[in-house]
Amino acid sequence: MQLCFDLGYSVIDSIIVARQKDYAVALTDERRAMRRLRVAFGDSPFGAFRKISDLFTPLFTEGPSALQIGDEWVISFDMYRDRKYSAVKTNDFRIFTDASEQMSFPPGHKHGTVLCISRDILDRLIQMP
Repeated sequence: MQLCFDLGYSVIDSIIVARQKDYAVALTDERRAMRRLRVAFGDSPFGAFRKISDLFTPLFTEGPSALQIGDEWVISFDMYRDRKYSAVKTNDFRIFTDASEQMSFPPGHKHGTVLCISRDILDRLIQMP
């Protein structure tokens, strides 16, 4: 087992994604006054992670999931106090744009992972009892 990063405070719900030249980790800053998402960067998926971003989601958010669509990344997350799921878009993991109105999530959705699947697989899943 290897420690990937230690920011000196509690971090939960991380997801590491490979970019062209490095790795980005979206994480929940769990300190009481924070409880929002940040991103940090590393040369390996095992760290060390550095260049920690400012907070980029509203208060009381956690559970990031990331999906690349073309040149953009969509980071979805749980807004647990508001009881809704939301998302932001980014090209560089430094500037984030609210994408909530462009997304839809099932009512009551909590932490989850977004992934791409073929139409054939989707159709088979829908047909399952």
